[in-house]
Amino acid sequence: MNAIKANLFLIVLGAVVVLGGGILWWWSSDKQVVLQQAMEDRAKQEKTIRSAYLKVPIEIPGGGMKFQGAVADNVIKVREVIQKHTKEQVTLISETAAKENEKNRVQHQGGKVVPLIYDPEIGKMVSLDNFLPTMARSTDGHAFNRIYSRMVPSLLLRLVGSSSPAVAPTTNEITLAFEADKAARLSKAPLDLKGGVLQPPTGLADPKMLQDFTKKFVSNRAANIKMYVHENAFVIEPWMDKGIEPTEAQIFETFVHQWIQEDVVRSIMHVNEKSKNVGESAVKRLDKISIGGEGGALFVAGARAADASGIDFSKSMTGRTGSGEYDVVMLNISMIIDPSKLNAFCEALYVQNNGYTVLNIKQQSVDPYLAASEGYLLGVNQCVSVQMQIECLMFRKWTDKLMPAEFRRSLGPDTARPR
Repeated sequence: MNAIKANLFLIVLGAVVVLGGGILWWWSSDKQVVLQQAMEDRAKQEKTIRSAYLKVPIEIPGGGMKFQGAVADNVIKVREVIQKHTKEQVTLISETAAKENEKNRVQHQGGKVVPLIYDPEIGKMVSLDNFLPTMARSTDGHAFNRIYSRMVPSLLLRLVGSSSPAVAPTTNEITLAFEADKAARLSKAPLDLKGGVLQPPTGLADPKMLQDFTKKFVSNRAANIKMYVHENAFVIEPWMDKGIEPTEAQIFETFVHQWIQEDVVRSIMHVNEKSKNVGESAVKRLDKISIGGEGGALFVAGARAADASGIDFSKSMTGRTGSGEYDVVMLNISMIIDPSKLNAFCEALYVQNNGYTVLNIKQQSVDPYLAASEGYLLGVNQCVSVQMQIECLMFRKWTDKLMPAEFRRSLGPDTARPR
């Protein structure tokens, strides 16, 4: 008993250790079972998820590759296929854009790119295959001058739809017409006997008659044409009426001017198609078409060789100034139009060619009374005067094959140009 008392502390301590060990063993074994069960459940879930994921078929469009899930061995191949097809799509888009950009401008004949121009005698675009380099040249610039001289009047005639003058009658024109009308009426009117003297009938010199005649004359002009066109509305080459033989560079510029003006004319004709006179037309008056950049240059100047991207936002809102793929031509149109038809005109222009982008449109209401006082009858709808700035891209894939060396040199360094 004394021995137990002497070692009581050790006996109690040992009991505590044995009891604690049992409890710890029981707690650890229970936790181990729980943990093991959780891990088994997690493994089942992962196996289920992986099994479901690997059953999802994956196919690269156009790549001819099919497999189940994102198999590690195919990741690199997938990326290569995607990159390949992305490059092919970019190339296809570029080639398609360049092809569409040729529409109504050139055609391919016997491996050559041949420019087109509108021939009013047959009413369609025809090819001129002997006026620019890389072609069999058999005619001179004077011959081109004679052909071109027929093109400009056709633009006016197609818009106006009549041989009548396309501008409001001037005071002198009205006066001459009134005097001719008065003389005709006087020759048919019987003379009055007054004071034993034969005199012209009264009323022929009535001032109101001139006023009525003027109203009728102005009204008839508006009723007989589809729209007004200012006499200086179109781009006219300076050499046309001077007997000057244009150079190859001038001929190339003329083609570009005509292609763009043709597109504008066709767009106006489209929105005015169903109208019978100015009052019904969407476009009431064409004041001016101007083509070209600063200093009269045809293409917008850019650092072609230094910057192949051709981006310079100081030039326009798009920043495009020409790159290795295209050159940029600026087009400005000033006209009077029914504002509800402005979007229709823009859409018609886009249909003509894929190279157009409308950059800016300024609008100002037109005072119908002021216009009428100047001889322009615009109809019953409120009209606006618009100034449109438009960008036109000319793809080098086909323009380079027409561009004379003289013109190419004027563009400056051309190391970025494809040859």
